[in-house]
Amino acid sequence: CVAFNSRSANIEMAGWAEKGYASAEWEVMAELVAAMLHIHQIPLRWARAGVGPGFCSHFDLGAAGGNHSDPTTDPEVWQQFVARVTAACARGDSPAIYGR
Repeated sequence: CVAFNSRSANIEMAGWAEKGYASAEWEVMAELVAAMLHIHQIPLRWARAGVGPGFCSHFDLGAAGGNHSDPTTDPEVWQQFVARVTAACARGDSPAIYGR
């Protein structure tokens, strides 16, 4: 199996996935992902199962992603997050500090 942590940019959300996250936390995470996509010139696309350029979740990668407990195991939650990242990219107004 391929280990993705050594060849990817990773962001972790603090807390317990089972308890869920507030809307504001999801929004900040979407802004961070959008900024990283922009900074690193990564296409805005869901890289399903880690295939091709884009972004995905730990859950998407299965054992290769560390088999983490992940708030995105619910397909509806993940689709909402992808929509948030898409909206953040479209706004193009991520705080300037992300670009440093």
